[in-house]
Amino acid sequence: MPDELKSRFAEKGLRYINNLPDRFGFGKSWQAQFQSEDRDEVEAKLREGGYEWMWKPNGSLRTELRCDALLPHPETGEQLWVNQADHWHPTGLREETRVKLAKVLSEEDFPMNVTFGDGSPVDEKDLECVRSIVRSEKTQFPWEQGDVLICDNFLVSHGRRRYTGDRKVYVALG
Repeated sequence: MPDELKSRFAEKGLRYINNLPDRFGFGKSWQAQFQSEDRDEVEAKLREGGYEWMWKPNGSLRTELRCDALLPHPETGEQLWVNQADHWHPTGLREETRVKLAKVLSEEDFPMNVTFGDGSPVDEKDLECVRSIVRSEKTQFPWEQGDVLICDNFLVSHGRRRYTGDRKVYVALG
């Protein structure tokens, strides 16, 4: 990761934006996200998590969470890239999905979005640089029955590719 890019993200931090419809709409509903129908209960969870939020007149919920883009590793103290800006930004969507959403929603009303912590936009070129680095570092291995993977979430990003057929994956975080 270029030092200049890391410095900019470290200095500004990030603001994750989530627009959650009331029961039905684009993206996950706030009821599904928080597994509750009770606004007071949802607000308590948001307060506990450090979120800012706003209930919209149509019953949908907009949440914002400001976070650091880099965090120190708990054992080594090394500043590490620990964020999902490349996934939350609208450019992380497939182009056809992004175009269709843009026809019916302003970008600020997309189900998910990210800006710098001060509200300024994250440059698409910076995110493409991040995605390029992620692609270049990607590794894959053939899973066999009984395999176990243990990874340090500070040091290793993880995900999955599309698949077909039956599959069971159990996850434990600690």
